Amino acid sequence: MTPQQRAQRAGQLLAMALGLALLEKGWKLEAQPGSFFLAKGADRINTFTLMDELVEGKVSPEDWVKMCDELGITDLALALPTESGQAGS
Repeated sequence: MTPQQRAQRAGQLLAMALGLALLEKGWKLEAQPGSFFLAKGADRINTFTLMDELVEGKVSPEDWVKMCDELGITDLALALPTESGQAGS
């Protein structure tokens, strides 16, 4: 794969991990023809669109951190806990 294809694949995997983690935190999946997002209260996230925008540089790292802070997902683990009980160790 080209570097761009690898970046896109990584973005897709992160989008799936983020979506699953949000579902675990009480977000609800809203999927209709032509519409796909996760929702909690008034907040809406399409994880695939968001990751594409991060990979393409349309969302800056600073904006990503700010959005995570605003949504209260800054400490959201995107990996399963290991045997030691810590995610990503």
